[in-house]
Parts: sequence; structure tokens; C-alpha cells
Amino acid sequence: MAFGLKQQLEALGYRVTAVVPSGELAIEKASELKPDLVLMDIHLEGAMDGVEAAERIHACLRIPVIFLTAYAEDETLSRAQVSLPFGYLVKPYEVREVHATIQMALVRRAAEVAVEQSEERLQLALDAADLGVWEWDAATGQVTTAGHIDALFGSAAEPVSETHDAFLARVHPEDRRAIERALREALTQGTPLNLVFRYLRPNGQEGWIEVHAQIHSGTVGAAARLVGVVKDITERKQMEEQIGRAS
Repeated sequence: MAFGLKQQLEALGYRVTAVVPSGELAIEKASELKPDLVLMDIHLEGAMDGVEAAERIHACLRIPVIFLTAYAEDETLSRAQVSLPFGYLVKPYEVREVHATIQMALVRRAAEVAVEQSEERLQLALDAADLGVWEWDAATGQVTTAGHIDALFGSAAEPVSETHDAFLARVHPEDRRAIERALREALTQGTPLNLVFRYLRPNGQEGWIEVHAQIHSGTVGAAARLVGVVKDITERKQMEEQIGRAS
């Protein structure tokens, strides 16, 4: 069946780079050949089945997988979802179905690659500017941050998501009221948020943070949120203080 499908796909203009009987070999060949797509059965030779192989291929290589299998039980479908497949065709299938599914999967993967490249450019820009990303959800009060936030959150894993109160607890007590007022004004008046405030580092030392954010209402009916960038300016503030003392 596999070699028959290979001939049908080649007749449609595809290049089939390999046909293998086991999940272990599928992972090996996918890593070696870097194909645009993998067609995967569930029942394979060896200890590893197609679901596990597909999960590893997607996680490690980001190669889309389409399942071609005779199994359609709910348990199998639930397991297959973990690998985030780009299609699931149940045997017997027609080659036209396979062709259409492959085309849709390739278009979807191309769109994903464009998004990934855009996110990579954004991350490189944030790294170059030593910036973090800051978001405040007006409905839940949840604060989410990512990027260069080590000084504020210590060794916590990124991105960090916490309640509004938890975020304020990191702010210097004398600056909390000003932040609350600025958030309310940005939310009610739609004005940009530009803040410089002191924060308390995990080691108890005092630092300075600069935040620039803009209100976004999102889709109709969605809660407003503030999204922007955050930068640790402690070193700059210390330099300014030294210059002031020298003057």
C-alpha cells in the first residue's frame, strides 16, 4: 500500500523522499531529509506507533504530519490530537483526498512559518533593545510579561502571568498609587500609558522600570487590554544620580 501510494503521489508531481516501516526510522529519515510533509500510519513495525513518532517529529523538527490509517476509535483520535496533525484520513481513501489534504497542509504550514519568522524577528528586536513585553487584561486584571524581565522576576520561567495584586506587590509601595491611577486613565480615556516606577527585586534591592503601552479594545465584545514594552532602567537611573551628585 505504501509503495502504491508513492507511485500515485509521484504521478501527481510530488517527490517522495523515503518510505519506511517503523516510527524509529521515520524520525531518523525526517531528521536526515527534512521533508515538507510526512504521511504516517498508526500501526507500524517496532515498539513505537505512528502517534508517538508523529509527536516527536512535530515537536523536534516542526514538520507537519498527516495520518493515513484504518483506526478511527475515539481513544486513538484523542492520542493523535497530541501530535497536532495537519490531517487525518481513514482507509480506504482516494488519492484525490490525499492530494487535497496535502495541499491544504502545505498552505497551513507556510502560513505558520511566516508567523514563526515574524515572531523571531520581533524577539530579535526585543533582544537587541533589551526590552520585555507587558500586557494587562482589564477584565481579569491578569498581567503577562515576557522577554527581558529577569531583573523584575528573578529566575522565574517566562512568560510570567500573575494577578494584578501580585504584580503591584513587586512595585515600590510609594509608586503603587500612581500606577493604579495611570491604569484607570489609560482604560477610561484611551490615552497611552507611559510610566517610570521603582520596583523591588527578588533580593530586596530597589530597581527602576520604564513601561510604554497602548490600549487595545480587540474584537467586538472583547475586554480591553494594555499591551506594550517594558525596560529595566536601573543602571540609567544610577548613572543619573551619580551625575547629579557630581554636579
